[in-house]
Amino acid sequence: MFGRKRIVSGTTFGRFFKKFTPSLNHSVFIELNSWFFDQLQFDNYTLDVDSSVITRYDQQQGSKRGYNPTKRGRNSHHSFFAFINDIRMVANCWNRSGNTGSSSNCIHFLEETFTILTNKKVGLSCADSGFCIESIIKFIEDQQIAYVMSCKLYAKLQGVIYGIKNWQAIGMGIWIT
Repeated sequence: MFGRKRIVSGTTFGRFFKKFTPSLNHSVFIELNSWFFDQLQFDNYTLDVDSSVITRYDQQQGSKRGYNPTKRGRNSHHSFFAFINDIRMVANCWNRSGNTGSSSNCIHFLEETFTILTNKKVGLSCADSGFCIESIIKFIEDQQIAYVMSCKLYAKLQGVIYGIKNWQAIGMGIWIT
């Protein structure tokens, strides 16, 4: 293997990898990803944040019953993802238990993602309606990042939108303010 005449046994590899605790894995992952993204020549990128439900079978570690649109009642993981569209890379990923909401612990996730991408500038952040809550919007605005976020059109939001007067047409049926 790798041009070696002799290789250590599986037991030796097992002992080596047992030294990695979840907290050590976490810190190593952040440092390794940070180093990786520092090597890439890009800046002013688009950061997409999304979550996904992954159905699990049997007793997978950390999986729990929660919202699962395809297999109702099954255990699942509700994962967070941060993508950099410009270079088609995953910047960060958290695997959470299936009984977690989309926006749960999102600010810590974003803080970690920005730590990984310390020397890079976010030009735009995109997210779906699962992340459209005041604390997340405030966090993104405090970072002075432009963002696009879909949201559920509740009656209160409709009232605010109807109250806005300075709309500008940018295309057929497309208006911004």
